[in-house]
Amino acid sequence: MSYIKCDKCDLCNDSRCVMGVGNIKNGIFIVGMNPDEDEERIGTPFVGKSGQLLNLIIQLSLFKREELYITNLVKANTPKNREPKLDEIMTCTDKYLEKELDFGKPSIVFSLGRVTTSYFTGIKTMEEAVQHKYIRVPERAFIIIPIYHPSARLRNGKKKEDILEDVARMKRAHEYLKVLCNK
Repeated sequence: MSYIKCDKCDLCNDSRCVMGVGNIKNGIFIVGMNPDEDEERIGTPFVGKSGQLLNLIIQLSLFKREELYITNLVKANTPKNREPKLDEIMTCTDKYLEKELDFGKPSIVFSLGRVTTSYFTGIKTMEEAVQHKYIRVPERAFIIIPIYHPSARLRNGKKKEDILEDVARMKRAHEYLKVLCNK
């Protein structure tokens, strides 16, 4: 379990803040939107149904979950799992996520879903974001690889070909890292 007490926004008054887990120094981050009720209860990001799908995608991509650092933009569950408001995102990322990024110094960030991808890139739709193999934002020292959020895949019937598209995006990153490390 990885909880913290926070009083920077109203979300933390009603829920516990869930911090990231995994290998923060390995250079590969997966960033989701915010923890759901299961994740808040257990204290670990991506442990419910979307976590099971994410684990499958990670495994098929030849990564191991323990190699990655998995975290969220916003560390607290939102009421009825609504999208976090802009001020909640800015407060939480300033206090936590940006510090995680500074400390971990990732070379690759997999941004899960529209809200997270928009935070990093300014691109407003996943349809536009996934047209790019990766996105380099000038003020960031890492590349961003947008992936559909596993919960969106579950809501939309998790078509096999769509999930395989996510696997392929992560697999390309895995191959890129192998080449990079062998030089």
